[in-house]
Formats: sequence, structure tokens, C-alpha cells
Amino acid sequence: MIAQAGAERTQSGDIYAPIWNAGNLTATDVNKTGMTLTWTAATDNIGVTGYNIYKAADGTYTEIASLGNVTTYKVTGLSKDTGYTFVIRAVDAAGNWSADGPGATVKTDHDNRDNNPGKEKRE
Repeated sequence: MIAQAGAERTQSGDIYAPIWNAGNLTATDVNKTGMTLTWTAATDNIGVTGYNIYKAADGTYTEIASLGNVTTYKVTGLSKDTGYTFVIRAVDAAGNWSADGPGATVKTDHDNRDNNPGKEKRE
């Protein structure tokens, strides 16, 4: 679980954190060293302003990206033939963070093929 600060009342009075009604995180364009993550948007009573992406390793989550209000991110710099777990959290303008959002575990490719079946990459 990702550590999070408690909700604090701000000048705007917004104490409600974003929520995930039907959160979903998927990985596409998976290759040896990266992938593209896409997720469903969180909702908030005022509005979601951004997302953080975390990667798990040995039970510890490390932030790998802090983004604006977007729902896709290209992950790079991964190792081939390795499983990775990712989790998304959302934040609103008042700084209220969602509880853990959607997550996914994905394994990178182990060979030189790209995402076009039957086509080999040459290195």
C-alpha cells in the first residue's frame, strides 16, 4: 500500500479526495524495455488535476511519474523478461489524494520482436 497523508481542509474547503468508480489500468505496446500505460479517469467533486504513477519492487512503491490531467504514460527503462506492478493515484486542486487507484502487473518481452506479429527487429 502506498503511504498517503490524511485529508486536510484547504482554503477552498475541499476535503474530498478523488475516487475510482471503475478504475482500470492497462498496458499496451509492451516491448523489452517499456510499455504504454492507460487508465480510466478518477472523479472528484471539484475536479482531478493530476496523477502519480508508482512502480512496485519488493513490496515498496516508488513514484516514477507525476503527471497533469492525462490518462496515458509511456514507461521506459525497464528490463527485459521482467514482471512489473504499477499503481495510479489521483489528486485534486486542493491536494487531496485518492486511495490506491487501479493497478496492473505486466511482464516485459524477452526477445527482439516488436508488436507487429511476424516481424523481427534486428539489433
